[in-house]
Amino acid sequence: MNRIVFWCSWVGLSIILSTEPVKAQAVVSDGTLNTIVTRSGNTFTINNGTTLGTNLFHSFREFSIPTGGSAIFNNATNIQNILSRVTGDTVSNIDGAIQANGTANLFLLNPAGILFGSGASLNIGGSFVGTTAQAIKFADGIELSAIAAGQPPLLTMSAPIGLQMGQNPAAIQVQNTGHRLAFPEPIFPPLQKLAPYSGLQVQPNRTLALIGGNLDFTGAILQASGGHIEIGSVAQPGLITLQADSTGFSTAYNNITNFGTVQLAQRSILEVSGSPSGSLKVQGGQVNIRDGSMLLGINSGSQSAGSMTISAAQGILLEGAAPTPSNRLRIPSSILQDNFGSAKGGDIIIQSPNLTVRSGAVLFSRNYGSAAGGDLRIKTQTTTLDGYAMAHPDLFSRIGSLTTSIGVGGNVSVSTQKLSILNGAFLGSVLFLDGSKGGNVQVNADTINVQGVSPALLISSLGANNLAKSGSSGTLDINTRTLSILESGFVGTTSISDGNAGHLRVQARESIVVQGSGDYRVPGSSNPIVIPSRLSSSVSPGDAIYRTLFGLPESPSGTSGNVEIDTPSLTVGNGAIISVSNTGTGRAGMLQIDANRLRIHDGGRINALAVSGDGGSITIRAQQVLMNNRAQIAATALGTNNQGNGGNITLDSDLIFGVNNSDILASASNGNGGNITITTQGIIGLKYRDRTTPENDITASSNFGVNGSVQINNAGVDPNSSVVILPTTLNDASQKIAKGCAATQGSSFVITGRGGVPTNPSERVNSDRAWADLRDLSNLQSQNPATDPQTTLLVEATNWQRNPQTGKVELIAAQPARINSEVTCAPTAERNSAQ
Repeated sequence: MNRIVFWCSWVGLSIILSTEPVKAQAVVSDGTLNTIVTRSGNTFTINNGTTLGTNLFHSFREFSIPTGGSAIFNNATNIQNILSRVTGDTVSNIDGAIQANGTANLFLLNPAGILFGSGASLNIGGSFVGTTAQAIKFADGIELSAIAAGQPPLLTMSAPIGLQMGQNPAAIQVQNTGHRLAFPEPIFPPLQKLAPYSGLQVQPNRTLALIGGNLDFTGAILQASGGHIEIGSVAQPGLITLQADSTGFSTAYNNITNFGTVQLAQRSILEVSGSPSGSLKVQGGQVNIRDGSMLLGINSGSQSAGSMTISAAQGILLEGAAPTPSNRLRIPSSILQDNFGSAKGGDIIIQSPNLTVRSGAVLFSRNYGSAAGGDLRIKTQTTTLDGYAMAHPDLFSRIGSLTTSIGVGGNVSVSTQKLSILNGAFLGSVLFLDGSKGGNVQVNADTINVQGVSPALLISSLGANNLAKSGSSGTLDINTRTLSILESGFVGTTSISDGNAGHLRVQARESIVVQGSGDYRVPGSSNPIVIPSRLSSSVSPGDAIYRTLFGLPESPSGTSGNVEIDTPSLTVGNGAIISVSNTGTGRAGMLQIDANRLRIHDGGRINALAVSGDGGSITIRAQQVLMNNRAQIAATALGTNNQGNGGNITLDSDLIFGVNNSDILASASNGNGGNITITTQGIIGLKYRDRTTPENDITASSNFGVNGSVQINNAGVDPNSSVVILPTTLNDASQKIAKGCAATQGSSFVITGRGGVPTNPSERVNSDRAWADLRDLSNLQSQNPATDPQTTLLVEATNWQRNPQTGKVELIAAQPARINSEVTCAPTAERNSAQ
């Protein structure tokens, strides 16, 4: 029974393929270039052709190889390039071997399309270029066209320099059974090869290139050990340039702006592993890597590894995982550079408007060798890491670098407009086992959002982590407009060993929000686990099982890194934490915050905590510090044996406001309390106390040691006065009626104002009132001018002073300015008669 397979390019080209008996699949000359094909069963031997210099030209009407068959190019060994075209309208359906003599490079040009089946293989000494371009261009301007076959073509001995793509280039498809690699653990151990696998493979240090319209890899296997793999999907006419190099050919797409789709599915693999590993380039519009498919380079030996470059004009999607055939292990979809050599590992370069890594997929540079690991560089407009694989909830999406040896980890650089790390995903660097230093992480973004946990309680994280016995984690530098850390998200550096945590620097041009904590339940346990959102550098012991397995200390001696934060607006709330902490024997680092407005609310904390060592220091420079509802700024030491002094707090702010059990603490359990230095124009709600209370405290205390000091420098404000409530009742209106005559004048001396104490925030703020004359002058008019002599007026006191000699209080007045007025006083008799 015939089986009809419908195969179509994703740009609308529809072609019907048939797996009829072998007679329907053949290698047939078109008679134009003296190509002679001899067939013996399923073997096709290709002789003659046309030779110019070291170039050999062939032309076919059909070029298809049945399952188990072969096409043998019987060329002379001095030939460098075999250039073959297919001029018919039939897709090349290749399910057998392509063979050539010597080290010649082989070009297969078929504008109608190319399909490689699971039985396809390459047995050639040089590089292989399979393309659906319409012509091959040469250095002297001549081209070998596959669509203008009416006349014999002009030929040349020049080197090929480009591929001329036509309108709507046809697709290239590769099918196979997929690789047999697995991840024994989510991140750390090397890949495990469960069984051999093979497919399209060139000799070491050669190029394997597939360039056409849409490229569809289903269980495909492409290998170029130490060489180069080139995958290009083009959706428009244009010239793709070819450049000869040490591994064969490299390409450039400078004349192309419209690209097609590249898809890897069902455990497809593009692999350049070797000694050293080679380079890999994928160029397309949309690049999708699914179902446990991989881009892989494993480097060994003493030479530096090649790089991987994935460029997509629209987006890159890396998603999902696949079970192994035995369902024992998982295979996340991955882009990996693994280095086992004594030279630098290969870099990974991602360029696309959109990058999405989700459902447990992996984008990592891993170093197991003695040299530096490869760097990871990402340049996008939007980068999204989202969660875990539903079928494998212990897997989590991750981007970064890892080192497990004496070599340093690769650096991670992300430049994007919008970065989202969600539902237990991770971006950063990891130092593991015997590593010396983790890679540095640098993120430049407009907005960053780190949020949520996975069902397996994996925390969404942006960090540089030290899980090794010694060494130090890398630094984490963040430059953004806004940073949001929500719903148990984490941003920071960590260490669980005797090594140090790296420094953390965050600069946000607009705002930072660290908010929220979640209550999560472990299966089988009734007690919830509280996971706060955190921005921190910390040293803490690892899990007991993990410590035993990898020989890590129960109480690490490393030092936490410093944390520097610079932003106009910083908010910490709902149980969230900004901290430098050390729960081992080492000291905590320094925490420095520069902000116009700092708001801490609803259990939010800014901490410098040490369990056995000295508490870290906190320096805050802000225009406003607003603390509400159990907010806390604390430098605390919980040491034993009179060890562990409280840290120091330096707070410089125009206004400090604290209510509802909010505290500023520099405390110690057994050592000495720390020092608190506050410079401000006003403190509202907070009071100095020698110990903490349910009120709003400023405390530098020690349970068993010596209390620390509290120094408050302010501009005429008593911090112990708290909020001063002044009378606001209006005076009797009669006191505000001006007296027009000396005989009825009385004197008064009134001092108003608050003496520099800030206004009560609950009172209404009114503008200053202008003086107004409230007298009723209707009864004071007279027809005759006043003739009584005027009594000299007494000048009312307007201020007071203390006599420095006698110590008495004296009322004083400045000479009032003369005010011209037409108002006169009526004679006494007239006033009496008027009454």
